[in-house]
Amino acid sequence: MKIVTGPASRNIAQEVATHLGAELVIPYYKQFPDGEHYFRLPEIDPDDEYVIIQGTHPPQDKNIVQLLLLTSGLRQLQVRKVKAVIPYLAYARQDKAFLKGEVVSFSAILKLMKEAGLDELVTINAHAPWALEKAPMKTANLDAIPEIMSFIGKDCGKIEIVFSPGKKGQEMSKVAANILGAEHFSVTSRRDSLTGDVSIDLGDARVSGKNVAIIDDIISTGSTMIQVIKELKRRGALRVIAACVHGLFISNADNQIISAGAERIITTDTIPTPHSYVKVSKLISEYLKITRNEE
Repeated sequence: MKIVTGPASRNIAQEVATHLGAELVIPYYKQFPDGEHYFRLPEIDPDDEYVIIQGTHPPQDKNIVQLLLLTSGLRQLQVRKVKAVIPYLAYARQDKAFLKGEVVSFSAILKLMKEAGLDELVTINAHAPWALEKAPMKTANLDAIPEIMSFIGKDCGKIEIVFSPGKKGQEMSKVAANILGAEHFSVTSRRDSLTGDVSIDLGDARVSGKNVAIIDDIISTGSTMIQVIKELKRRGALRVIAACVHGLFISNADNQIISAGAERIITTDTIPTPHSYVKVSKLISEYLKITRNEE
């Protein structure tokens, strides 16, 4: 197995190669003045398995094209098997048409990856994990929530209640709370499909004087997280830790989260940010090691 680093995730690729004791392949890369991409791969062993590590976080279109080019390049060289580890998988929000005429972008992106020659896609806490079941290639969706909660438990003091918003909130908060030995609640959230406005409901959760953590898979604009924090503080929560797997923090959302009352923000390095305290390279390496042994 050889690890091929894409331009978007060089640090993760280097760490994974070190964990596995695998060769790190660094393609020559340049960008033309008009913005187009150029790659040249070094000497390749077609009988070996190659794992591209390339995130598709913003600028997502650029990073996706780079991933497609690397995949296609390996296929041109007759490589036996090509996997891609995509720490943050873009376009997963639109996994179905909510309104008539909407393009299902997640399906379109997965088809492009398959056409480029991808055999397996490995990602971390996909926003729509159920949609991966219909992907045109083998997929794996790794879970970084235990790593985040372990970090919070060691570094952020005693957490008594865990909240998680959205469709996956019940299971996510349960997993997190079990690790921390805390209570857990899911947050009912509704987003208007036309305006994008979010409303939340914490039910009858009693948080006065409590230390609380909120965990979500993605923080983008932070609108849901900010509303939850404000409501928790209104109800008398003592300390609030905001956590997520993928921190996009559009329009300085992290600053707004702190201003809303969060003591600290914890996220992974799937997307490099000042709050990326939790590394995912070990999680990725363990999966690749297991699957390599199985093969």
